[in-house]
Amino acid sequence: MANNLHRIKTLCFVFDAENDLILLQQYGAGKYARLHSGVDSDCLFAEDTAASCKTNLLQKAGIQIAGLKLRGILKTIDPAEGEPTIYFVYEAGFVHGNLQQNAEGRLKWVEVLNMFNLKYIPFVKEIIAHLLDGESFFEAFFELSESGEIVRQQIHPEYE
Repeated sequence: MANNLHRIKTLCFVFDAENDLILLQQYGAGKYARLHSGVDSDCLFAEDTAASCKTNLLQKAGIQIAGLKLRGILKTIDPAEGEPTIYFVYEAGFVHGNLQQNAEGRLKWVEVLNMFNLKYIPFVKEIIAHLLDGESFFEAFFELSESGEIVRQQIHPEYE
């Protein structure tokens, strides 16, 4: 019987609409050092991903969110991780809180217009257009190399 073990994670992009900001995580070490992403966190297999996302943002970043919306499903095969990962990709609005730092990298508010000047984890870079359209739901698959580069990808719906 084939081994179907995989990790479940959430990946959340928090927007502060009042100030035109987005909360990003910049990794501090490893193959993704200095690259940006939304705020990611592990989720237990039987756990409610939305509740896990809210709890993790409060614990990891020190912020309260509202309007949590599932925007997509992202599946990755990353040899460095050792097992496939399924990300539930959310967006949310910032309510309040004082941003706190964690050991996984640096959290920072970035002006939405300046976010295009940053470097991202390769698969995150590929889904940004879907996040910024504000409406569509997407499903994506990425196979990564040992160095984290995209070897193969599928994104539905496709943007040109």
